[in-house]
Amino acid sequence: GGEVTMLAYMPHKTALTSGRVVAWPVHPEVWRMMCRIRGTMPSHAGTHLEGMVVPGARKVFARLNRDLRARGLFAGSKALYELRKICIDHVYQRFGAEMASSISGDDIRTVTRYYADPGAVNVEDVRIVDLL
Repeated sequence: GGEVTMLAYMPHKTALTSGRVVAWPVHPEVWRMMCRIRGTMPSHAGTHLEGMVVPGARKVFARLNRDLRARGLFAGSKALYELRKICIDHVYQRFGAEMASSISGDDIRTVTRYYADPGAVNVEDVRIVDLL
C-alpha cells in the first residue's frame, strides 16, 4: 500500500520542442529519503527551489560522477550518463519502449539505438499465439 508520489519533470530534450512533462512514480521510501535530504515534506511533488527537485543539483551531479568513477564502477567523465543508460535499458526491458522514451525524454528510435538492448527483452513464459 501507500500513496504513490509522482515526480514531475520536463527533460531538457523536450523543453524547447514539445514541452512534454514526464510524471514518474517514485517508491515511497526513496521519496522519504529525498524529502529528508531536502529538509521539507513538499505539498506538491517535483517542485522545490525554482523547480529543482534536489537543491544544489549541479554539485550533487558532479560529486556522484566523481564518486562513481573513484569506485571503479564507470570509467571516463560520463559515469552518470552510463548509469542513466542502464536505467533506461531496465525500464525498456521491463515496461517497453514507450515507457523508456517517456522517462528519458528521447524518442523511441533514439532509445532503441543508444540506450536499450532490444535483443535482451525478457518475455518470460509468454506464447506469441496468446497475444493474437
